[in-house]
Amino acid sequence: MLKRIFVLLPLILSSPFTFAEENEVSGSVVDIPLTNDAKVFSRYDDDFPAILTFFSQLSEAEIKSFYDEQLGAPVSSETVYGRLELKYSQDNKSFRVIIDSLQENHREVDVLVSE
Repeated sequence: MLKRIFVLLPLILSSPFTFAEENEVSGSVVDIPLTNDAKVFSRYDDDFPAILTFFSQLSEAEIKSFYDEQLGAPVSSETVYGRLELKYSQDNKSFRVIIDSLQENHREVDVLVSE
């Protein structure tokens, strides 16, 4: 099963129809910061919890630094199952940023926002 996912991932990433439009922000309940190179995969931000998944070619440290600049110092930081999990608090909202390990020149980043 895991092998199939890694075999299909390059096909999914090369599909022009896979990614949500980066500018589709109508009705979003929260502004979720994105790195300049973000390729948005999915966006569910019309209600809480808001969820955004994107791919980036930046390093883990660069992505962490970006979110530190945007959201302030993390409340917590830990590695769970090989993924860096950062938790932030801003404007009475909780941001959870999960940065996956490098896979074929990109990283998956998940951002979850709750009230």
